[in-house]
Parts: sequence; C-alpha cells; structure tokens
Amino acid sequence: MAKHPNFRPLIGTLWVEALSDDELIINELSRLKLAKHLKQSKDDMTAYGKNSRLVLRFITGQAIMVWERKKGYHNKSNIHCVLFVNNSIKTTEELLQDAMSLARKCWIVEPFIAYLDPFRVPKNSEDVFKKCGWVKKDVTAAGVPVYSNDFGMLRY
Repeated sequence: MAKHPNFRPLIGTLWVEALSDDELIINELSRLKLAKHLKQSKDDMTAYGKNSRLVLRFITGQAIMVWERKKGYHNKSNIHCVLFVNNSIKTTEELLQDAMSLARKCWIVEPFIAYLDPFRVPKNSEDVFKKCGWVKKDVTAAGVPVYSNDFGMLRY
C-alpha cells in the first residue's frame, strides 16, 4: 500500500474512505473481474475537496463506490459515480444514501451524475437511484442512462 502522509479518511455510517490501492478493494474488484475500472491514482482524497477522487468501501470490502470530480455532462464540473459494487449484507439504497452524504462533504457545489453502465453499477441500479432521488437526464449514444442528483448541493 502506498504511503499517503496526509490521508485522514472520512468515515460514514456504512462506508470508510480508502485509497485506490487498498487491498480489500483490489481483491474484491479482481474477484469480480472489474479491476480495470479502478486504476491507482494519486488523486484520491487526501484533503477534503482538494483532489478529484473519493474511494469508499464497506468495512468488509464487499461494497465499493468511487466518486470523481470531472468535466463531462454538458462540459460542466460534476461529481461522477464511476463505480458502485455491492456484495455486502446492506441494501444498495442504504449504501448509496450514505455515500452521497460523504461525497457532499467533499464537494458542496457540484451536482452528482451517474452513467448507469451495467458493468459498473448494480443490476437494479435505475430503481435504486430513483428511490434515492436521482432523475434521469439523458441516454448516451450507447444507450447508457444518465442520472443526476442535486442532493444537499449549495447554490450561490
């Protein structure tokens, strides 16, 4: 595991912030053949809001969620749900709500965006995201639904 001297993890009700080189995360993604979707990065959160990636894992490592701040949808800065895996005992809705709360502590002004690619999110993700207040905004050329949520966002 890489040394990150400034790393002070966020801790939620169900999630703990991790780094992309966390052994539990690497093992779970390798087991699911999804390791290619999470490359190690120096942009993991090491100071709240300073960097561009927030990697969360359930305490056992059986659920993983990755948020990234990047330009994308309509060329605006958004917080993207890049990867969401749940093989834990908790419901996907519970995990999503807690993950949204942690992400909002890091980024307070950008909206959340999720491209619900079936290889990167749970199979019932459209229903789960809708239950958590997300709204379908668009569909990509490949047919992947795009959802958005302004949960807890400060407006200036």
